[in-house]
Amino acid sequence: VLEKPKDEQEARYFISLYHQYPSEVVNGMVLTNPKNKRTEGIDVSETLLKEPLPAELVDQIIAKGLIFNCAGGIQFENPIIAPYIKFTTATEDKLRGMPLELFKKLMRELSQ
Repeated sequence: VLEKPKDEQEARYFISLYHQYPSEVVNGMVLTNPKNKRTEGIDVSETLLKEPLPAELVDQIIAKGLIFNCAGGIQFENPIIAPYIKFTTATEDKLRGMPLELFKKLMRELSQ
């Protein structure tokens, strides 16, 4: 589990791992219907497999500084990274922590 990088060196290390190991984004969601106290919960995991990022791109990403606010030190939804992603099952809503299709599914289940 990678948290937010504490400095540039750690950010570079985290980013260097992504061409060797896939990244998993895990979201958990629990919704409760107060009328019948029925609760549904589920975890969703997406794996992102990427190609190595060029050093110039890593420099650019670090210079912007946004990665210091991101667990794992990278934003896969960033358009400049898109050409280097080999495979993904993630969508932007999942990457941002709110899987909308899952939310809609659980809402339908709870309303029955």
